[in-house]
Amino acid sequence: MSEWRFSKEVLEPLPEYGLSDQRLDNELTKMNAEVEGYITRGELLVQKLRRHFAAERVYDPDIDAPLKLALAVCLPELGGELRSGHSKQGPTYTVSALRGEIHSGRLAAIMHRGKLMVTRRTVRDWLVSLDGNIKPSRDPLKEKAVDFVPESQKSHRDTVRAQVATERARAKLDALKLRRPK
Repeated sequence: MSEWRFSKEVLEPLPEYGLSDQRLDNELTKMNAEVEGYITRGELLVQKLRRHFAAERVYDPDIDAPLKLALAVCLPELGGELRSGHSKQGPTYTVSALRGEIHSGRLAAIMHRGKLMVTRRTVRDWLVSLDGNIKPSRDPLKEKAVDFVPESQKSHRDTVRAQVATERARAKLDALKLRRPK
């Protein structure tokens, strides 16, 4: 426990207010007991917090679970640490590096609710293809950068954007047809 205690020396002026030595001793004993109780509760809380943070749970997603790129750079395969509370990015790959690999067609990704996502399997296949020693389970160079997303999984925003893009393309084609001499 703590070495800190209230003493009579700290409370010297109190006898002027009509406190006897016996009553002063009783008050000091109560105050010291309260302080010891607070210190004990504080020490127990600190121990509980230390146990909690020391035993941070490792987050281990399924091999085919879609992961955001910010979480994918924390995969152990890429040198990071996945934890339930917070994750630590590996020293080698960044989100922009993964995005570049996706856009170049070397890393397969899926579009999930308007976000680019990868799975552990696609990351592992991509790493294997970088090594070149073992043939990956599928050729990431032949795959499209973004897989087809069924209409039922598209967000309303994506659907509206696709409709607007289609209308603009048709309008441009119509304008070109009108300009063409007959």
